[in-house]
Amino acid sequence: MDSPNLFNPHPSRDNLNFFQADSGRCYSVIPHCYAQAAYLTAAFSVENSFALAVGNPGVSLPDALREPSRPRAAKPPRPAPEHRADPETAERRHREIRLLCDSRDGLTGLYNRSSFIDQLDAAVDRRRHRRNHQFGVLLLDLDRFKIINDSLGHQVGDRLLATVGRRLQECIPPWNVVARLGGDEFAILFDPMQHPTQIGRFAEVIQRHLQQPILLGDHEIFTTASIGIALGDASYEGGKDILRDADTALYRAKIKGKGSHVVFNPAMHRQVWERLHLESDLRRAIQRQELRLHYQPIVSPTTRQILGCEALVRWQHPRLGLVSPTQFIPIAEETGLIRPIGEWVLREACTAVRKWQLMLPQGQPPFVSVNLSSHQLTQPEFTETVAAILQETGCPPSALKLELTESTIAEYAEMVIPKMKELGRRGIQLCIDDFGTGYSSLSRLYDFPIHTLKIDRSFVEGIGGSGEKLKIARAIVNLAHTLGMEAIAEGVETPEQLGVLQAWDCQLCQGYLFSQPVGEIEIEQLLLRGTIHLSPAQTLREWKRFADEIDHLAHRAGMERNGKNENGCGRGIHIA
Repeated sequence: MDSPNLFNPHPSRDNLNFFQADSGRCYSVIPHCYAQAAYLTAAFSVENSFALAVGNPGVSLPDALREPSRPRAAKPPRPAPEHRADPETAERRHREIRLLCDSRDGLTGLYNRSSFIDQLDAAVDRRRHRRNHQFGVLLLDLDRFKIINDSLGHQVGDRLLATVGRRLQECIPPWNVVARLGGDEFAILFDPMQHPTQIGRFAEVIQRHLQQPILLGDHEIFTTASIGIALGDASYEGGKDILRDADTALYRAKIKGKGSHVVFNPAMHRQVWERLHLESDLRRAIQRQELRLHYQPIVSPTTRQILGCEALVRWQHPRLGLVSPTQFIPIAEETGLIRPIGEWVLREACTAVRKWQLMLPQGQPPFVSVNLSSHQLTQPEFTETVAAILQETGCPPSALKLELTESTIAEYAEMVIPKMKELGRRGIQLCIDDFGTGYSSLSRLYDFPIHTLKIDRSFVEGIGGSGEKLKIARAIVNLAHTLGMEAIAEGVETPEQLGVLQAWDCQLCQGYLFSQPVGEIEIEQLLLRGTIHLSPAQTLREWKRFADEIDHLAHRAGMERNGKNENGCGRGIHIA
C-alpha cells in the first residue's frame, strides 16, 4: 500500500472531526497527523510512529487508531521486509514525520506561519504562470483578545483560540487553507477564487460565525474580529509580500472599528508608514515631555461660576505641531501606550487640583474630570494606582471625577463594575461620558455607582431645533434628576442652548460658549476670576426669544399628549 502524501494541505474533515472527539484528549499536533503517521511503512511500527509524531515515546496510540485485530488463522501477519532495518530509511522517515509535525500549530492543529507562507508562495507561483488564476488572503485578528486573556486567564484564552480555529474551518470551503500565525492572528488562503468579490462575502460570513457566543466553562464569551484582505496579482514576488499587504489592510480595519474588514489598496502603504512614524514618536513623547494638559471649564449655567474642569491631553510634536487626540489616542490604545499616558494624565491633573486648592481662597476646590480608557479600567491594579496617585499628590478624592463611556461599562461589566464600586468607596466620583450614544441598560443604571451623566454634544446641538435630539436631551436631564445624579451638558456653544438648559435645571455645562480648552496658566487665571463673563453680543433679547419659542413648543407637545400643559418648559429661566 502506498503511503499518503504527508504534506497534503487539505486533510479530510472526517478525520479531523473524528479525532477531535477522541475522549477529549489533547495532543500537540493536528489530529489527522496521527492517521498519516500510522500509514508509514518504515523501520517503525504504527505505535512507534505515533509516539515519534507527538514527540513523546511514552504516549500510546489512541485506541481508535490501532490497527483492527485480525484472526491470525485467517490472515497471518505479513513478514517484515528486509529493508526495515535500513538506518538511512528510518532516519528519512523520522525527518518526514518531524517535518509534518513542525508544519502545524501546537494549540489549534492548523498550519503555522512558515507552512502557510509556503502555501502562499505556491499560490503566487500559480498566478504567475496562469494569467486568469485568482486567489486572495484574509488576515484576521481577534478584537479584545488581550483583555479576555488577561482577565480570565491564559487557559481560557487558549481554549478560545482553539474554538475560533474550529469555527474558521467550519465556515469556509474545505479546499482552502487555514492557519494560525501566532497569538490571536489567523490567516486563510482562498485559492482558487471565481471573482474578487467572493472573498469579501466570505469575510462577512466569518464575522457572523464568530459573533455567536462561545461557552467556555462558566464563561460566555462574545468576540469579533478585524479582517484585512489582499487579492493576489502578478506583481507579487512571494507569499510574504501579499501577507504584508493583508497586514496593512488589517491595520486599517482596526482603525475603522471592531468587527470591520478592509480590502488592501496601494495608497494604504503611505498612510501606514506615517502612522508607524507617529507611533515611534509617541513612545518617546512622555520622556521628552511633549505631552500637555489643557483644561476646559465646567460652569454653573445660572451663576457662571467655574465649579470644575475637564483635563484633555494634547501632544506638542516637535515637527508636526499640536497633534489632535483623535490621531494619537487610538494608536496609544492599540499599542498599550495608553497605560503610561493615562497614568501621566491622572497624576498631572491631580497635581493641578492640589495647586488650585492652595492658590484659591478657602472653600471647596474645583474638581477635575479625567477620561478613562477601557484598557486602563480592565487592568487589575488600576484602583491601587489611582489611590497611590491621590496620596502622592495630596489631591482630595472628592475633587477627582473619572469619566468612562457607556460602551466600556456594558462591554466589560464583569471586570469594570467591581472597580467602579471600589473607586466609589474611596470617595471618587464617577461620570458616564457621552451618555445616550452607547447601550446602557437603564434597568441596571441605578445599581451603578455613578454620580454624573454627561449629555453628548450631538444632543446639545439639537437643542437649537425642535426634533428628536431636543427630546432626548430633555429626557437625559430628567433621568439624572430622577436618579439623584448630576447632569453635565457638553458642547454648549450658543446662548439659546444655555437658556434651555437653565430652564431644565441642568446643573453643569461646558463648551465654547464659556471657553475653549486652555493651558495651565490660562485656567489658573480663569479660576482666580471665578466666573465666566459672556460677550455683549450674546444679548438678553436673543435669550428671551428662544426661551419663548421652546416654551411654545413644549406647551403644544403637552397639549397633544394629555390636553393640557404639564411640562412647564421655559418657565423660571434665569436671565443674568
